[in-house]
Amino acid sequence: MRHKNIIKVLSGSHAMEILKELNKSSSRFVEMESFCPSKRTRYVRLKELEENGLIRPVPKMIAHKSYTYYEVTDKGLKALKIGEKLLSINEPNNNGK
Repeated sequence: MRHKNIIKVLSGSHAMEILKELNKSSSRFVEMESFCPSKRTRYVRLKELEENGLIRPVPKMIAHKSYTYYEVTDKGLKALKIGEKLLSINEPNNNGK
């Protein structure tokens, strides 16, 4: 298993969007197209997020078919919260500073 620096993983294209959406509800690869349109990017980000313990695959049986859903881990939730705080630094605040 190859681990990357978590900051590097989170700064990857669509990584934060994937974590945000998976935090709302688990999703399948094909369901992520609306917030990560490129199949290649989706594949790479999911692999990186999984290798770093930020998400996990969850197999589900639906109508006698097996599907893989992805969900955020506790570590992924912590990383998401920190990432959102870092991103908020660039947002203008109400006191003009």
